Amino acid sequence: MTKKSSLSCYISKDLLFLNTNFSSTNELFQAVSKRGLKYGLVNDKFLPSIIQREAKFPTGLELGNVNVAIPHTDVDTIEYPFIALNTNSQGISFCRMDDSTVHIQARVIFILGMKEPHAQLELLQSLMNAIQNPTTLNNLVNAQNFDDVLKVLQDY
Repeated sequence: MTKKSSLSCYISKDLLFLNTNFSSTNELFQAVSKRGLKYGLVNDKFLPSIIQREAKFPTGLELGNVNVAIPHTDVDTIEYPFIALNTNSQGISFCRMDDSTVHIQARVIFILGMKEPHAQLELLQSLMNAIQNPTTLNNLVNAQNFDDVLKVLQDY
């Protein structure tokens, strides 16, 4: 992935939810959908589509101290590419990607909104590099604003 298309280029300031207390995936997805609609980033198919996709294809990753989830949905629900970022103080219950019978508490959630399937694959590869670094995850959990997030993700 080129520097021009790094993770920080896709982070949407309008879809940044830091240090939240969302209690469920539905509550988080509703908040992202509401803001996404407000700013023209998603269409009205986004919310039902992301809820349905997460139920069928869980995205939780158990990574030790800071668990992650990477929900995403079909490209036809996206109007403009973005990454919505949520850090959650208590964590939100997500089913594990590799075992849907196991729930984890994800404290960092990247919601991907890509318009082109190949772009989503490239972005996922970059994101996997970032989340495999425990320092990166801890720094995201502690980020207080958009600039902090961009600094943490600038090398990915």
